[in-house]
Amino acid sequence: EVQATLAGGYALSAPLQLLMQVNYRHHDGDEPGESGDESHIASGTSVYVTPGLRGQITPQVAAYGYFQIRAYEHTSAPELIAPYHLSFGLSYSVL
Repeated sequence: EVQATLAGGYALSAPLQLLMQVNYRHHDGDEPGESGDESHIASGTSVYVTPGLRGQITPQVAAYGYFQIRAYEHTSAPELIAPYHLSFGLSYSVL
Protein backbone atom coordinates (compact mmCIF):
# COMPACT_ATOMS: atom_id res chain seq x y z
CA GLU A 1 0.00 0.00 0.00
CA VAL A 2 1.18 3.52 -0.83
CA GLN A 3 -0.35 6.69 0.59
CA ALA A 4 0.63 10.31 -0.09
CA THR A 5 -0.86 13.61 1.10
CA LEU A 6 -0.30 17.19 0.01
CA ALA A 7 -1.73 19.65 2.54
CA GLY A 8 -1.84 23.37 3.21
CA GLY A 9 -3.71 26.07 5.02
CA TYR A 10 -4.69 29.72 4.57
CA ALA A 11 -5.51 32.09 7.43
CA LEU A 12 -8.95 33.62 6.85
CA SER A 13 -8.74 35.56 10.12
CA ALA A 14 -6.74 35.34 13.35
CA PRO A 15 -8.68 32.37 14.81
CA LEU A 16 -9.93 30.76 11.55
CA GLN A 17 -7.90 28.82 8.97
CA LEU A 18 -9.02 27.27 5.67
CA LEU A 19 -7.43 23.83 5.14
CA MET A 20 -6.97 21.78 1.96
CA GLN A 21 -5.58 18.31 1.32
CA VAL A 22 -5.17 16.10 -1.71
CA ASN A 23 -4.87 12.45 -0.64
CA TYR A 24 -3.63 9.59 -2.85
CA ARG A 25 -3.96 5.91 -1.95
CA HIS A 26 -2.99 2.80 -3.93
CA HIS A 27 -3.18 -0.78 -2.66
CA ASP A 28 -2.57 -4.13 -4.28
CA GLY A 29 -5.04 -6.97 -3.88
CA ASP A 30 -4.47 -9.93 -1.60
CA GLU A 31 -2.69 -12.95 -3.04
CA PRO A 32 -4.08 -16.35 -2.09
CA GLY A 33 -0.59 -17.82 -1.60
CA GLU A 34 -0.32 -21.59 -1.45
CA SER A 35 -3.79 -22.08 0.04
CA GLY A 36 -5.51 -21.58 -3.32
CA ASP A 37 -8.26 -19.49 -1.71
CA GLU A 38 -9.72 -16.71 -3.78
CA SER A 39 -8.50 -13.20 -3.08
CA HIS A 40 -11.21 -11.11 -1.39
CA ILE A 41 -9.60 -7.68 -1.49
CA ALA A 42 -9.37 -5.91 -4.84
CA SER A 43 -6.51 -3.66 -5.86
CA GLY A 44 -7.32 -0.01 -6.31
CA THR A 45 -6.27 3.61 -6.61
CA SER A 46 -8.15 6.55 -5.10
CA VAL A 47 -7.62 10.32 -5.06
CA TYR A 48 -9.50 12.45 -2.53
CA VAL A 49 -9.94 16.23 -2.36
CA THR A 50 -10.30 17.26 1.28
CA PRO A 51 -11.30 20.82 2.22
CA GLY A 52 -11.57 21.77 5.88
CA LEU A 53 -11.67 24.46 8.53
CA ARG A 54 -9.68 24.93 11.74
CA GLY A 55 -10.66 27.34 14.50
CA GLN A 56 -8.42 28.36 17.40
CA ILE A 57 -10.53 28.25 20.59
CA THR A 58 -7.78 29.07 23.12
CA PRO A 59 -3.99 29.38 22.64
CA GLN A 60 -3.72 25.62 23.31
CA VAL A 61 -7.01 24.23 21.91
CA ALA A 62 -8.24 24.18 18.31
CA ALA A 63 -11.22 22.50 16.62
CA TYR A 64 -11.09 21.21 13.06
CA GLY A 65 -13.33 19.56 10.50
CA TYR A 66 -12.70 17.98 7.11
CA PHE A 67 -15.02 16.95 4.27
CA GLN A 68 -13.21 14.36 2.14
CA ILE A 69 -14.60 13.83 -1.38
CA ARG A 70 -13.47 10.99 -3.63
CA ALA A 71 -12.41 12.67 -6.91
CA TYR A 72 -11.06 9.53 -8.62
CA GLU A 73 -11.31 5.79 -8.04
CA HIS A 74 -10.24 2.73 -10.00
CA THR A 75 -10.56 -0.79 -8.57
CA SER A 76 -10.00 -4.23 -10.05
CA ALA A 77 -13.30 -5.48 -8.58
CA PRO A 78 -16.34 -4.03 -6.77
CA GLU A 79 -15.57 -2.54 -3.35
CA LEU A 80 -17.79 -0.93 -0.74
CA ILE A 81 -16.27 2.55 -0.29
CA ALA A 82 -18.16 5.64 0.83
CA PRO A 83 -18.12 8.53 -1.69
CA TYR A 84 -17.21 11.02 1.05
CA HIS A 85 -16.01 11.14 4.66
CA LEU A 86 -16.56 13.64 7.46
CA SER A 87 -13.93 14.10 10.15
CA PHE A 88 -14.12 16.37 13.21
CA GLY A 89 -11.84 16.76 16.19
CA LEU A 90 -10.01 18.80 18.78
CA SER A 91 -6.28 19.29 19.11
CA TYR A 92 -4.33 20.37 22.18
CA SER A 93 -0.85 21.88 22.08
CA VAL A 94 1.42 21.53 25.11
CA LEU A 95 3.92 24.13 23.86
